[in-house]
Amino acid sequence: MIHGKLIGGTRASAGLLVLVVGLLAAAPLGAEAVRALPLVDLSQCCVESTEIMHARYFSPNLGRFVSVDPVGGEVGSSQSWNRYSYVRNNPSNLLDPTGEAVFATGEELKEVGDAVVKRDDLQPVKNGEALQTFCNKGVQAILNEGGDHSLDNMKAADIAEFLSNAANATELSYADAVSYAKQGATVIAAKTAGSGAGHVAVVAPMSMVKSSSFGEDVPVIFNIGKTNRVVPLSEGFRVQHQPKTYILNVDKNLVDAQRALQEAAAAVTPP
Repeated sequence: MIHGKLIGGTRASAGLLVLVVGLLAAAPLGAEAVRALPLVDLSQCCVESTEIMHARYFSPNLGRFVSVDPVGGEVGSSQSWNRYSYVRNNPSNLLDPTGEAVFATGEELKEVGDAVVKRDDLQPVKNGEALQTFCNKGVQAILNEGGDHSLDNMKAADIAEFLSNAANATELSYADAVSYAKQGATVIAAKTAGSGAGHVAVVAPMSMVKSSSFGEDVPVIFNIGKTNRVVPLSEGFRVQHQPKTYILNVDKNLVDAQRALQEAAAAVTPP
């Protein structure tokens, strides 16, 4: 039988208790296999009555955050109304390494994306003789709703260049892009088009659709362009500018850790 528990349990320091995070599983013949998980490490707490945990203050005495989540609640998610909670009181399945809110599910991501493509301030406008679109601002708006401001103030071509750097993001296949989006991750389709131009869009957490022009099934995207709407990727990008899809490394690590927790929980749950 395999079972899991927190290794180290609690550690006493200055009369307080500290959570040491990791997973201990019983391997064959009683050997122990330990795998650390990237949850918030509280090992340096217990010196003062409150500790800064990235974006919020945490009280080891109370075992609670004592300042609010900087990202506000959502009308359709009652758990998010308690801004002193951690990952909507669901720490067995969700993580929040930055101390800010993240999309807990693909459904939440879709609600945000659907709202962004309808925003009046992102509608295309005539700028002299050229049609000005705001694809970069659309991507940034979705990221901001998830508590991420890492791509703020970048033009579309700059976002594409930033994502193409493996130190910042990981390139995904279209199938993997949809899989991560369905987990609530903000996956970005991006392509430069020469002369400093580019186009970016966020992958929707929806099943892929067939595209004869691209010669393969493609994701659906929240597209901010000549027409703002939810469309197949092949309609938002030209064939000669077929984009790649990327996930920010911090988001990939977060979702991968969530999946590991879910798999571990499934393994230790009796049938």
